[in-house]
Parts: sequence; structure tokens; C-alpha cells
Amino acid sequence: MDPFEKFVSLIKYYLIRFLITLLRIVALICILNLIKYYKIFLSYSLVYKMAMLLHIIISSKIIDSFRFPTQVYFGENSYSI
Repeated sequence: MDPFEKFVSLIKYYLIRFLITLLRIVALICILNLIKYYKIFLSYSLVYKMAMLLHIIISSKIIDSFRFPTQVYFGENSYSI
């Protein structure tokens, strides 16, 4: 694989990763808005606690997705950064 193809595949990898992270952030905002809306009716109920647990899981995934990988797999090729 020549350096240009390597560079293009890296750009594709990080673009896909960025879009997934952006989608997670949008989902998190939607969930938090639902929590705010339903908190009036279901304050501290089981549904609210489960929503908060889901929020913690999603936010930890967002933090996890910002870490730089040491190995990049794109198609059949893999290489270290």
C-alpha cells in the first residue's frame, strides 16, 4: 500500500469515527431531553434510573471513542500508527 492510499484510508477511518461519535452525541441529547420531559411525571422512578444508567453508558462510550487507536484496520489492510 503506497503512502497516499494509507493516508486516504486513515482519513476515511477518522471521518467514520467522527460521524459515529456525532451520532452518539445527538442520541445523548435526545435521551436527556426525554429525561427532562418525563422527569416531571416519573421523578426517581425505575424508568428514570434506567435512563440515567443508559446516559452513563453512552457518555462513557463517547469518551472511549475519542482515544487514538494504535492499530488501524481498514478492509484487508492493517497498520500501526
